[in-house]
Amino acid sequence: MPRRKAIRATIRDQVWRVEFAHIGDFGHCEYGSCRRTRRIRLSPSQSDADLLDTVIHEMIHAQDWDLSEEAVTQRATEIATVLQRVFEVRRRR
Repeated sequence: MPRRKAIRATIRDQVWRVEFAHIGDFGHCEYGSCRRTRRIRLSPSQSDADLLDTVIHEMIHAQDWDLSEEAVTQRATEIATVLQRVFEVRRRR
């Protein structure tokens, strides 16, 4: 069985596996006690804008498990919106 394409990411001094997977949601953060079980799964069937928001969202979950889903969603969407606008301005130059 072929391995999924994945990257390693360091989040709060812990190694995470970030991979694309066909899942029901946009993304999912799975925290485990060792690096083999810490992973962020992302649905590949998202627009670039939604994917950016999802990556930020799941990274916030990885950083701060105590935050409510509402707080994570608000933070991720605000960050993703500003980043998208910054890149749009740069493209117009």
